[in-house]
Amino acid sequence: MLDQILFYTLLGIIAGTVTGLTPGLHINTIAVILLSLYFKYLPDPIIISSFIIGMSVTHTFTDFIPSVFLGAPDEKTAASMLPSHSLMKEGRGYEAIVLSIAGGLGGIIILIISIPFMFNLIPNIYTSIRPVIGAILILSMCFIIYTINPKKRTISTILLIYSGLLGYLVLNFNHINSNYLLLPLFSGMFGISGMLETMKDKNSIPKQITSFQIEFKKTLKESSQGFFGGIVAGLLPGFGSSNSILLIHSLRKESSREDFITSSGTIGTIDIIISFIALYLIGNARSGSSVVISHITGSINMAEIFLFIFICIFSAGIAAIITLFLGKRMSVIFHNINNKKLSITLIILITIITIYFTGLYGLLILITSTATGTLAFRLDLRKSLLLGCLIIPTIIFFIL
Repeated sequence: MLDQILFYTLLGIIAGTVTGLTPGLHINTIAVILLSLYFKYLPDPIIISSFIIGMSVTHTFTDFIPSVFLGAPDEKTAASMLPSHSLMKEGRGYEAIVLSIAGGLGGIIILIISIPFMFNLIPNIYTSIRPVIGAILILSMCFIIYTINPKKRTISTILLIYSGLLGYLVLNFNHINSNYLLLPLFSGMFGISGMLETMKDKNSIPKQITSFQIEFKKTLKESSQGFFGGIVAGLLPGFGSSNSILLIHSLRKESSREDFITSSGTIGTIDIIISFIALYLIGNARSGSSVVISHITGSINMAEIFLFIFICIFSAGIAAIITLFLGKRMSVIFHNINNKKLSITLIILITIITIYFTGLYGLLILITSTATGTLAFRLDLRKSLLLGCLIIPTIIFFIL
C-alpha cells in the first residue's frame, strides 16, 4: 500500500509540474476529471488523494515560473506577479523564484513545529469567526483601501468595486463550465494587460543572474508572517492566498519586493496544505482539490490526515528541487527571446486556450478583464485591487 501511495504521489508531482508551467491549466481541472474517473472505476480513495495532494503542493511551487517570466499568474500568484516581474526585468527573475521556494519551505518548517498547537486552536478559532466572516472580509478591504495614498483612494475604491462586480457576474455566469470561469478573468486582468504594458519595452528579457545569497534569518521572519497569512487564506472561504498576501503586507509600514515574494511563497504553500488539514479539523473543504478529496474519502480520520501532511511535506521537497532546476534553465532560455514577440505569441496562445475552454462568452470576459487590468496600469493603481473580483463575490455571498 505504501509503495502505491509513493508511486501515485510522484505521478501527482509530475502532473503538478505540468499544470504549474502551463498557463490556464489549473489543478482543479485535473482534480475534477479524477473525481469523474473515481466514481467510474472506484480505486482506493487514499491512493487518488495522494495523487491530488502531490499535484496540488507541487503546483504552488512551479506556477511561480510562468508568473515571473511570462506574466501569466493564477489566483494564487496574481498578487506577487508585479514584484517578481519587476525583479525579472532587473535580471533577478531566478532570484525571485528562489525566494518563493525559500518562503514555501520555510512555511513547511513552521507548519511541522506548530502542528500540535494547530490541532487545538484552529477548530476553536473557526467556530468563533464563522458567524462574522462577511464582516471580517469587509473590514479587511476597508483597511487595505485606507493604506493607499489619499489622492488615489477614491479611484482605487471604484476600481476595487468594479472588479468585484465583474467577478460576481463572471462567477455566476451559467453559460461557461465553472471549472474554467477564472481562466478568462485572471488571464485578462493580470496576464494580457501586463503583457501589453511590457510590449512597450523593445528589449528582450535581460540576462538573468543565477548566483546570489539568501539570508536565512530574513527568510524565516518573512515565512513566519506568511504562515499566519496562509492560515487565514486556508480558513476564510473565498479569501484566497492573494488577498491574504495583500492584507499581511498592508499591515506593515515597509515591505521590500524580496520580502513580499518570500512571504507570498509561504502563503501559497500553507494555504493549500491548510485546506487539506481543514477537512479533519473543521470538516470543511477550502480549495477545489480538497473538495474533490472530501467527495472521494468522505470523513477523514487522524491517521489519514497525518499521512496527508507527510505527503505534503514530501511533495514540497521534491517540488522545490524541480522548480530550482527548471527555473534556472528558463532564465537562460527566455533571455534569448524577443520580449515583444514573446508577448504577442503568449497573448495569441492565451486567447486560443480561452476560446477552446470557454467559447465566445469567455472571449468577451477576456476582453473586458483585459481592459480592466490595463486601466489599473494606466492610472498607476495597485494591481492587487483587481483581486476584488474574488473577495467581493465572497462578501456578497456571506451578507445576503
